Amino acid sequence: MDLHTPPKKPTEHDEACNANRLRGSPVCICANYQKKALSRYSFTDPATARARKTPQFAHAATVVSFKRPPPQLSVPQLIGSDSYFHQAFKNIREIGRGSFGVVYSATANADGKAYAIKVSNHYYNSSARRDRALEEVRLHEFLPPHKNIVRFIMAWEERDRLYIQLELCKGQDLRQMHSSKNPVNEKQIWKWAEGFAKALKHLHENDVIHLDVKPDNMFIGFDGEVKLGDFGSAVDLINNDLDDFDDGDSRYLAPEVLNDQPCTSSDIYSLGMALLELSSHVDFDRIHFDSSGEMHRAAWDNLKDNNLKELISVMTHEDPTKRPNADGVLQLVRYYNRKYLIKYSLIFLGVALFIYCLCAALYYR
Repeated sequence: MDLHTPPKKPTEHDEACNANRLRGSPVCICANYQKKALSRYSFTDPATARARKTPQFAHAATVVSFKRPPPQLSVPQLIGSDSYFHQAFKNIREIGRGSFGVVYSATANADGKAYAIKVSNHYYNSSARRDRALEEVRLHEFLPPHKNIVRFIMAWEERDRLYIQLELCKGQDLRQMHSSKNPVNEKQIWKWAEGFAKALKHLHENDVIHLDVKPDNMFIGFDGEVKLGDFGSAVDLINNDLDDFDDGDSRYLAPEVLNDQPCTSSDIYSLGMALLELSSHVDFDRIHFDSSGEMHRAAWDNLKDNNLKELISVMTHEDPTKRPNADGVLQLVRYYNRKYLIKYSLIFLGVALFIYCLCAALYYR
């Protein structure tokens, strides 16, 4: 080293990190700095390198993004020992819980809007676990927005846990609505079927299989549209190994998923089973299926709408090649809706004609 070379002037980032060390705060939460540090991995794209690399500072909040440029954290510098989640959001309350973790409703201090925050239940204990968790972020982040899919906002890692910020939907998921014993009329079921068929069509056109379509992952947005959420089991048909995937809920799982590779028809089967549960008012928590995957007789017999029976029957065909694709389901739903419209229009005209004839008879009497 040249002794006559003047010392390098500390950068603004260096000064901030030194100040953090003196305060005992997390050293760095700067996503841009981490991006620069990872740019030396010239063998791969910086976004991929940053997402795959274990965070340099385990207690720092770092943005997880596969896009360029990545979003920025709304709190550039943490104060004290509170997490980024608790410093960037307020009015935090739990709204859901499952094997994946906990979902909170929270208001962002930056824009005053309410969001859903999905927090992973487990710490990263292996690179494989982390890679699988980040795959959910990658799939959802690159998926083009759609009115029938819960909107992805951003994601970050903190203290070896993954946080995913999502669009907040109103009220309960359809599982909770179904369990609350509120009657769901046929018109509502058909509207839901159309919305979720649109969601699956969008996913499949973008080479994504959801693999966990069920009432627990179905929501109603503040815009009144039904929305499909939770991409924790989703797979990318182009980039993922279809021999290595997480099974969804066995109550809705297509038979071929257990014995073979999943396909887009697997989602059609799961949607059919979800519609069966919602329309039959039978709780699938108490239902068991035989080895062939045949629908439980109690739910099937409880379904009174013959048109729905026809639709669900073809969607849950044991042979995936004989199921309609998402667009086919959409066309069937619209066909049956037209039948309903014609049926009730004829009933209305019949009643109107009867009243007219009755009034005419009384008038000319």
